[in-house]
Amino acid sequence: MLVSKDEPLQTSMPNVGFLVLRYLERQPDKRATLGCIAKELRKYDVTHYRPLIFGLVFLHSVDAISFEAPYFYLTP
Repeated sequence: MLVSKDEPLQTSMPNVGFLVLRYLERQPDKRATLGCIAKELRKYDVTHYRPLIFGLVFLHSVDAISFEAPYFYLTP
């Protein structure tokens, strides 16, 4: 289940994933660190680690991003 009726839509996996993808697309080299992504999400009141991790796992499971320490890359 991607969205739960008990969870605020703002912190759902698809919404957080969208915010992360939009941020990565704006970066000139299409990559960012976890700290940069967390800082960006704070602007949208996503302040806890759980939505961030679930959003990143969601994007990785649909092959939208890849990990290579210390960066998250937008998959071409």
